[in-house]
Amino acid sequence: MKTYSEAIHYLYNSRPYGKIKYGLFRIRELLERLGNPQESYPIVHITGTNGKGSVASIVRTLFTSHGLKAGLNISPHITTFRERIQVDGEYISEDAVCRILESMEPALKKMDEKGEEYAPSFFEVVTAMSFLYFKQLACDIVVLEVGLGGRFDASNVISSSLVSVITSIGLDHTGILGDSEEKIAVEKCGIIKVNSPVVSGITRPAIRRVVSETAKSMGSPTFFIGKDFNAYGREYKLDSNVFDYEGTNVYYDLITNLNGEHQVANAAVALKTVEAAFDRVGKSVDENRLRKALKNVIWPGRFEVFSVLSKTVILDGA
Repeated sequence: MKTYSEAIHYLYNSRPYGKIKYGLFRIRELLERLGNPQESYPIVHITGTNGKGSVASIVRTLFTSHGLKAGLNISPHITTFRERIQVDGEYISEDAVCRILESMEPALKKMDEKGEEYAPSFFEVVTAMSFLYFKQLACDIVVLEVGLGGRFDASNVISSSLVSVITSIGLDHTGILGDSEEKIAVEKCGIIKVNSPVVSGITRPAIRRVVSETAKSMGSPTFFIGKDFNAYGREYKLDSNVFDYEGTNVYYDLITNLNGEHQVANAAVALKTVEAAFDRVGKSVDENRLRKALKNVIWPGRFEVFSVLSKTVILDGA
């Protein structure tokens, strides 16, 4: 791809955006042809009906604040395709998009020639691009957000995860994932890996049981908000929400710049995720770095507050 516009045109036209191709056989073959770059770093895998993007952004910010080169793969984007693939908060460059996509062309061509069923989808191609980019930049750790569901999502091609996160369960994409929260939970529990801690913001007992039973069958411990860790909101102001956290560690008067009571719960899930990840690699949370990072999470378009011509403007894409 000679130019960024050519690369984007290729992605959106030869790989129709929004066309869902459920299943893992295409992404597996594609990554095998590319040398399985996803095996080059530990991965925190995040799914959930709501909150997964916020949690992913907070977790990435906390990892970066502790000196780790942290990749982040999210979807969808708001203003630019480059948002989907980030390292330490920096979007992938236009040149890198062109270079990586060009390196993938031979593999994509061979798969396309096998027929429509084998041609990788837009999301599968972008997922593979992110894995390659994170390997090229020698990331220490990667935060990977599920696109849809979990079990058959392209991101679930990974064979292991440092931590599996299920933020919440609600009725969404019922035509694909199932017509009840229990059925949807089963699909999202598909990301749970053997001996991988599971952190969750789920509070409903029946849905917790689905997660617990799946995790138990995989030998994976579970950590639920309100049971194994918690957050207590103390004061809510625009861009400055104060809360206490109780988990492996206890912190008082933490401040997050993300707005809304739900973001305090998301911050708690993110904190527990980092604690669980660090516990597995023998690393400790630095309280000063934690406090500073929580105040500076960048997550555009989610109750984002601006001042325009002396007026307060709230941008929220939920």
